[in-house]
Amino acid sequence: MNLSDLSEQIEWVEYQGKLPEDLSAAVLQDRLQKTMTDLIASALPVENTRISHAEAKESSSMALDHLPDDKPVRIISMAGEQCPCGGTHVNNTSQLGSVTVSKVKTKGNVVKVMYEMQPE
Repeated sequence: MNLSDLSEQIEWVEYQGKLPEDLSAAVLQDRLQKTMTDLIASALPVENTRISHAEAKESSSMALDHLPDDKPVRIISMAGEQCPCGGTHVNNTSQLGSVTVSKVKTKGNVVKVMYEMQPE
């Protein structure tokens, strides 16, 4: 997939849990937008490595049960953070173009962050 294929699509991620009482969805949206803008402007390198499923389980706090045990896990690293992932990734954060955090919604025990990408 080419990043231009993502143009003008609204994407989202969902997190289990509730926002702290002193943090509104609007404030979180503003903070996320500033963080995304800063990360893109920083042009940070994004590293892509593959490790065994067993190594990934030992080094990650994320659930890996949905991934096959007999295949390597791709790990994406940026700014000291690591995440197992199987999606399309850039080599540098500046390749993301523009990301707009369009909405943050909370419902029950779920926080949903919606965003739009405008690749350069």
